[in-house]
Amino acid sequence: MSFDDFDEVGRKDIKDKELVSKSLSGIKLIDQEMKAAKSKGVTPKSIKFLNRKIKNISEDLVNAQNYQKIEEDIDNIDFESLPKKTKIFDVKLNFKTDEHFNRRNETFNKVKKLKKAEQILKLRLSDTQEKLEKINQKFSKSENKLKVTEPVWKIQKKKEAAISINEYIVKEIEGFKFGIGKNSKGNDQLRSEFAAKDDWWFHLSDRPSSHIVVKGIGTIAPIVLDLIGEEFCKIESAQEVDIVYTQIKYLKAVKGKSGLVRYKKEKYFRYKAQS
Repeated sequence: MSFDDFDEVGRKDIKDKELVSKSLSGIKLIDQEMKAAKSKGVTPKSIKFLNRKIKNISEDLVNAQNYQKIEEDIDNIDFESLPKKTKIFDVKLNFKTDEHFNRRNETFNKVKKLKKAEQILKLRLSDTQEKLEKINQKFSKSENKLKVTEPVWKIQKKKEAAISINEYIVKEIEGFKFGIGKNSKGNDQLRSEFAAKDDWWFHLSDRPSSHIVVKGIGTIAPIVLDLIGEEFCKIESAQEVDIVYTQIKYLKAVKGKSGLVRYKKEKYFRYKAQS
């Protein structure tokens, strides 16, 4: 079986990560892919590649199986009336002759090639699905999606960087990413453009203030509260502040009131600046 058989389903070359010789059989190609897969680590990218490969093979298989419709209806086809280049049930044909029975024979040869392609595609589909299943099992066992939170005493001091975006500022302090609204418009932009629903929102609990959002943390560690408190003390030029916080998904904007929100499932803490 050669790679030319895949021309019958509209795929001129087998798209793969490795360059392969066109003289390889379908079975040898599968063996090569299995060996290559074993030598590589399991990554989300490899899972995405296999899913895409399964989709392509499945589409090719559907195209190849159109030969069944041709077989069922071949006695009712007037081959002489068809143009030289034509499609029958989405199967491309390029007749070399004009006579009915010669064209019929050409069509039978095409059907034979499609049957061969069907067998190889079924084999490749089954093998790829099995490979994906094994990788998914391995990946689910080895993957740890939880973010590691280092002890406070191990976090090295990082240089503070601030970027102004529209009406809010983005800072990175001690490895944490903060967004700080400059004004009411910036507070709205911060929630709609910068924040995700699981990010944490902070505000002074006793008076109007900038909104601060911390991105990409699951739980609030003491160091985060200290950094937020320090930031509010700087903004307010205060030695002590009372702060309310909750997650973005528990906020609801007040219609017609820029920067104003209602919140629920909130928590409070008091921060006193270090003297």
